[in-house]
Amino acid sequence: MGTFSKLCDLIMEASASNYTAKRNSTIKKQTPHHVAGVLTAEQIGKIFQNPNRKASANYGIGIDGKIVGIVPEESRAWTSSSPSNDHQAVTYEVSNDQVGGDWHISDLCIERLIDLMVDVQKRNPNTTHYIYDGTSNGTITRHNMFAATTCPGSYLQSKLPYITEQVNKRIAEGTAPVEVPKVQAATKRNVGEKVTVTGIYVASNSTNRLNPARTSGTITKIIAGAKNPYLLDNGNLGWTNDGCIVDSAITAPTTNTSVTTYTVQSGDCLSEIGAKLGVNWKEIASLNGIHSPYTIYKGQKLKIPTAAATSTKTNLKSNEEICKEVWAGKWGNGGDRAYRLTQAGYDANLIQSMVNKGIGK
Repeated sequence: MGTFSKLCDLIMEASASNYTAKRNSTIKKQTPHHVAGVLTAEQIGKIFQNPNRKASANYGIGIDGKIVGIVPEESRAWTSSSPSNDHQAVTYEVSNDQVGGDWHISDLCIERLIDLMVDVQKRNPNTTHYIYDGTSNGTITRHNMFAATTCPGSYLQSKLPYITEQVNKRIAEGTAPVEVPKVQAATKRNVGEKVTVTGIYVASNSTNRLNPARTSGTITKIIAGAKNPYLLDNGNLGWTNDGCIVDSAITAPTTNTSVTTYTVQSGDCLSEIGAKLGVNWKEIASLNGIHSPYTIYKGQKLKIPTAAATSTKTNLKSNEEICKEVWAGKWGNGGDRAYRLTQAGYDANLIQSMVNKGIGK
């Protein structure tokens, strides 16, 4: 067996008829694709075990959030209709969570893709800063740069700038690579036990912690020795560990918290909504009862957790004054602005709406 990421949940090597055993180049690029269907990791792996397929990928990411190793990294997968690209690139087939339309992909699968791309780079550090410039000269490339195809689908294509940004950010942070513990440590919980958690992970050995509002779930699987040994609700919540489990019951929101609403727009995903409003997207998912694969719909009304209600703050400026300060650049931009306004006691959504109308300019 060749080299595969330790993030893999399973290995299902493709038929030798579907890939080239040795690359003629070092790994310099990464190329995400979509499967044009809703498939589990195992189903993706099985596709390329058919010797008549004459296609493959290095990795697959299923609707279940699992990662399957398909073609070893030393080998060139037949994925992008371009031998030159595939000799240089690690390629990924990612499951959609809807068929047709913009071929939407869940936030969970996007997160797993980013984690996997970072892990691949750490073992193949020929490229330390990825570039997506919309051309085949970049180090993040697309299938439809090389063939008349809709792959990677309009949704995943629209997310490539964000994915590239996140991959570069995590590479720069220099987080430790994910490792599977050699010693199987004892676990304190049992399958079937209902627990309350303040942190979850997308995989049993992931170091990427997501911090939801305090929530509860049932342990349905245990992998002793893993960083996050407890699978909650068959993956609907994710993985957790003893350090994230609290024994007290879920408490009602305190009086210093409030909730506002947000209407989902075309092309929105939870992670981008969270970044725009300065709220962890997993908190939004938890508050609205949204589980894996974290699908949301245009026109859907989402409850958004905020900090102290405006009415509890004193000496607040008028909204018009704050708009003037926003135009003057005193409140920053994007999620940072939303977070700062909310923490100061202002309604960030209302302020943004007023700014969009040119108030205070």
